[in-house]
Amino acid sequence: MSIWGVLHGCINVVGLIFAALLAFGWVSQRVAVARFRRRYRDRCLLLCGRRHGWYDFIHNNVAPALPPDCELVWSAAALPRLRPGGPKPLLVCVNGGRIHARSLHAELLPLRKSAAVNAEVQREVAEIIRRAMCEVRGE
Repeated sequence: MSIWGVLHGCINVVGLIFAALLAFGWVSQRVAVARFRRRYRDRCLLLCGRRHGWYDFIHNNVAPALPPDCELVWSAAALPRLRPGGPKPLLVCVNGGRIHARSLHAELLPLRKSAAVNAEVQREVAEIIRRAMCEVRGE
């Protein structure tokens, strides 16, 4: 057997391994998304970050205003391989097995300067989140 025959065989083996890894990645992504949909069916998540002064505002004024069917999540690691788009805070709702995401950044940015606990800001935040949830769910 010549060197070219051996090289050709090695390339075939590497190609098969690469194809198997791609298939495994695709299947594992589909399984992770299916588990996420099943776990959070008919619920919403508010995906937040700790950067640029959002932490105190979220902790003091957004978390107390969340409805019971909405969960606060501080890290995108809770959303396995979903990669929802848009700047945080991001409302992610699972409705009928479909995943919908909507950024609340623009609506909450003017209120962010109120980092201390403020009942009026909490009421405004609750109304913003309620409207966004209705919009995302199609109500």
